[in-house]
Amino acid sequence: MDRIERGKQHLRDSLLAGAGSSPTEPVDGQYFKSLRAKVYQWQEDNRKIISAYNEYVEAHGLFSDDLRIF
Repeated sequence: MDRIERGKQHLRDSLLAGAGSSPTEPVDGQYFKSLRAKVYQWQEDNRKIISAYNEYVEAHGLFSDDLRIF
């Protein structure tokens, strides 16, 4: 089984495992508000690292630039 097929199988297994789990309470606006706050906090915590990575890619390109066929 190649890497792509293993990935597909992993996704199928994960979906089936999730389908068998018990239902949860419906989410409300507060849930999404707290989720957004976590995302914004993560972005703020990692702002310097993300900026450094973007500068590196701008200067040197992606490792896969020579491998793309499109």
